Amino acid sequence: MYFSKSVSFFFAILVLSKCAFSSPSSLISAACSNTDIENFDVKSCIEILESDNKTSSAKNFRDLSVGIMEAGIANATLTRAYLVKKSSEGGSNNSTGVFRQCKLAYDNVIVNVEIALSDLKVDPPTATYDLGLAANDSMQPCIAAVRRGNVTDGIVLTGNKSVLIYLSSAVAAVDRIK
Repeated sequence: MYFSKSVSFFFAILVLSKCAFSSPSSLISAACSNTDIENFDVKSCIEILESDNKTSSAKNFRDLSVGIMEAGIANATLTRAYLVKKSSEGGSNNSTGVFRQCKLAYDNVIVNVEIALSDLKVDPPTATYDLGLAANDSMQPCIAAVRRGNVTDGIVLTGNKSVLIYLSSAVAAVDRIK
């Protein structure tokens, strides 16, 4: 009888600990699977977030949110640097204009995400709003310009897709902070 009570107690502790602390993989899966975006690339999202040390070791949604936003800023900064280089190289007026438009979009995305990081500490819903601004008001002009200009530059296309993955998964993670 003592043995069965001990096993029951141990089992209860195990179940409770699983409820209180989610594994990084399950946190990432939740952030990537709950974006409310049609045709969202969940597989790429999981791959991107699991490849980052900070997001892959997050213990809760707050840590995951911070990791996603920091990784997103780093990724956006690299793409922005590429856009600066491409827009200064010249080329066709059409592509140069698109690169400049996207550089401005990335400038705004980076600022919005930095503000979201700051807001996360005191008001997660405001951080969600800032991330929404980054995804919609800031990023959409670049995406529209790329589409209109038939830009096929792989780095720009990948950068745009990655930024939207970071922003969307960050919103999903912030929304799950309790």
